[in-house]
Parts: sequence; structure tokens; C-alpha cells
Amino acid sequence: MLELDLPYPPSANHYYRRGRGRTHISQRGREYRRTVAELVAVTVPARMAHAEPVAVEMELRPPDRRRRDLDNAWKVLLDALTAGGMWTDDHLVHDQRARWGPVEAPGRALVRVEELEAHHRRQQCG
Repeated sequence: MLELDLPYPPSANHYYRRGRGRTHISQRGREYRRTVAELVAVTVPARMAHAEPVAVEMELRPPDRRRRDLDNAWKVLLDALTAGGMWTDDHLVHDQRARWGPVEAPGRALVRVEELEAHHRRQQCG
């Protein structure tokens, strides 16, 4: 099991930009991806990208009490983790859970990644 303490992700509304008939990642989004990739590189042993199905749990601790959509942060976070080499492709995320945590400036994303089989065994032992 791997646990990551990441910066709070930008909203999908600020992460993606559309122009000239295509969608691209904004400057802010590229900076977030770079930060996540650096943290993955120092956390994941030998840049071990998961090639097997995984379970991912995320607790978002927003920087303030503004209303936000949990799924917008989820998509951005998965994209950044994929780009950072956490797994070979985010289609490997077979079990996912996202929840809000307490408000905590400047905001954080606590992420736990576990191989799916190990996750299911742990759930059964309860």
C-alpha cells in the first residue's frame, strides 16, 4: 500500500482549457502535474508503476468552505497521478473512493493506492 500527501488539485474547470478546436491542459494544470510527478518519484519505490488493477482512496481537505464538486478534483488527481507514473494507465483503477475531509488551508489530497487483490483481502478481514 502506498500513501501520498499531495497538494489540493485545481478544479477541472481550471485544469483543462479549450482553444483552436481542441482541449489542452492549462499552465496551472501542468504545474500541478509536475508537482505530483515529483512527489510520486520520491514516494513510489523505484518508480514502480502499477500494471495490475488498483484500489484508490482519496480524502480531499479543501482550503476553504466554498462549494466544490468532488468528481472534478477526482478526475484531475487521477490524471496527474497517471502522468506522474503511479500506474501505467488510469483504466487500472478498478475500485475508487473519494470523500471530503476537514477544511485545511492551503488544502491537501490524501491518497492511498493499493493493489486490488490486497485491498479485497484486507476488506474481507475487516
